[in-house]
Amino acid sequence: MQVTLSAKNPNINYGIFIEKLEARAFYQNQQITVAAELPANYVSPKTVNVWPPFLYGNDVLIPPHEAANLMVDLNAGNLPLEIKVDGSLEWKISSFTFGKYRLMVNCLADIPLGSKVNGTNFESGVKYELDQPFMDSTKNDAPDGKTKGRFCLLASGALIFVGIAILLYLTQFQPHKPQFIIQDATVYGLNFSNPNLLTCSMQVTLSTRNPNAHIGIYYEKLDVHAIYQHQQITLATALPRTYLDHEEVSVWSPVLYGKDVAISPLVAAGLMEDLQSGWLSLDIKVYGRLKWKLGSSMIGKYQLIANCPAYIPLGNPSKMESAVKYEFVHLCKVKVE
Repeated sequence: MQVTLSAKNPNINYGIFIEKLEARAFYQNQQITVAAELPANYVSPKTVNVWPPFLYGNDVLIPPHEAANLMVDLNAGNLPLEIKVDGSLEWKISSFTFGKYRLMVNCLADIPLGSKVNGTNFESGVKYELDQPFMDSTKNDAPDGKTKGRFCLLASGALIFVGIAILLYLTQFQPHKPQFIIQDATVYGLNFSNPNLLTCSMQVTLSTRNPNAHIGIYYEKLDVHAIYQHQQITLATALPRTYLDHEEVSVWSPVLYGKDVAISPLVAAGLMEDLQSGWLSLDIKVYGRLKWKLGSSMIGKYQLIANCPAYIPLGNPSKMESAVKYEFVHLCKVKVE
């Protein structure tokens, strides 16, 4: 199944950096899918993020009484599930991140299968729209006024001495976000082991440039993966930590791979159509963290997201050769928060 989850940051002054999230489906407190990893993300104040994870479980063992209850619910045309999200987050004030908190969210999903049920089967690829809030969200609360006051008091001395100098420096030398370009892609294999399980292997070439004349960029952590129609089709590949000096360029050639990746029937059908037409439209997404370097000091910790469109001309699918490099130059859309 595929679900759509949204998360809103209700704070006015605090950003939320979600380091890791995993989603699972439960029926009567019994996990029925494997954990689907959601990409790390930053939620700005008063903004909303949306994830469409695909939840999949193959030959999952469940107790006999729960299997009997599930049969009853399916025949009744209603499927009550719980979608649980587990992960960790940090708070962000200005350019500072602090704390590491456990996040647990329980979302109730009462799916009205209705007359689509036929014994134990129902129509595939049917979307059931729900509008149900989180049942609970267990975490440490955002810092209260007393905690915030202590934090400001402890940091005020350093901020007065260092912060003013940094602000003056940034006023004169405003940092510009890095530039990303996707240069080519080599497709080694792209096939289905069954209608909804995709195996994909490719290599892409990405370059990044620091456009600043006086400020360095340190990539603390970067991951890259391939996406088709908002569905992740490869595992995340880690890129090495990299420092870019003033106006410097760095190039990576990561291999992206996913074996028997479960994708939704609608996405699988769209991918088959694109392959038959001889064009493959992917998004190569890079996400991670960076810091600015001013002189000998590292400043801040920022979320980086780069989305690189890759339009790959496969040509005639019956004559498509393996390990063919497709060269192109596409600018990536970059966001730094």
